[in-house]
Amino acid sequence: MDGKRQLLKPTLGVVIRTGAAVIVPAGQIVAILTPTVDERETVDVIWSGKHLMMFVRDLEERTQSI
Repeated sequence: MDGKRQLLKPTLGVVIRTGAAVIVPAGQIVAILTPTVDERETVDVIWSGKHLMMFVRDLEERTQSI
């Protein structure tokens, strides 16, 4: 999984800098920064200028490629 993805459902993210949990609303675009590797459970993304960690499974199930 790489590139940009649009959320189909609200999805949890964690702000890398602070550790704060945020809900990214449906319809938003996230840009994936780290490549998906089979053993990784999370990937780094950028959303609205914020660096977040998101679960790979959530991105697979709740987004579409754009």
